[in-house]
Amino acid sequence: MNKNYNLCGIEAEPSHYKVMLEHLIDNLGSTRNVSILNFAVSDTEDEEVLFVVGHPKLWHGQSIVNNPNLEIKDFPDSKVIPIKVVTMSEL
Repeated sequence: MNKNYNLCGIEAEPSHYKVMLEHLIDNLGSTRNVSILNFAVSDTEDEEVLFVVGHPKLWHGQSIVNNPNLEIKDFPDSKVIPIKVVTMSEL
């Protein structure tokens, strides 16, 4: 493999972030040329956004929301958490 690369991965859902990090370490052997961020990507100027998490193995519909009390009836263990945000221009 060519070692002249830089990889940036961004994942807001904490369980998906952990799996991505483990996968990269398992396959690359290190994270030397890798930046993995547990952030949401948005065009907001805010430092944090509200993000729905839960059921990471069954559901990939997690998203930024405005309602901190949002309930998703098909995914009763889902919850809303604050997560750091980054904009594309900041990357």
